[in-house]
Amino acid sequence: MNVFNKLTALKRALALAAVLSMSGTALAKNDNGGGVSGDLSPDRTSVTLTVTVGCDSTTEGLTGALSVYILQPSGRLLSIGIFNQTVNCTNPVSDQIIPVTVNAFSGLTFKPGPATLLIRFVTTNQTTLAPIVEETGSRVDLH
Repeated sequence: MNVFNKLTALKRALALAAVLSMSGTALAKNDNGGGVSGDLSPDRTSVTLTVTVGCDSTTEGLTGALSVYILQPSGRLLSIGIFNQTVNCTNPVSDQIIPVTVNAFSGLTFKPGPATLLIRFVTTNQTTLAPIVEETGSRVDLH
């Protein structure tokens, strides 16, 4: 397999992964109809934004694992940032608004403009102990 075919296969795999990871319950608040608003740090290495997770402590676990990813292509480079945190679901049935700061991988920076936001929230069904996975994708506007 030559280098061109390997790159084509990699691009297709990444596109498929992005589509599959965006299926699920919506968690990001759509502030302006076009995407979520994110505040870019002065050195462009982090983004501060707010996400909403659906907590139901009557049927789900009292905690959940929140992961937030930002992906932003720029030419041949892809800037990636990750945020991970445990969320406590204290109210019986309530959406919780969580402020997050997504940090870029070391050596990468974001730029002002659009990017892709992926959100994943995992908790447990208290009756069956099966994992409950909620995933969504959205545009994030970095400024």
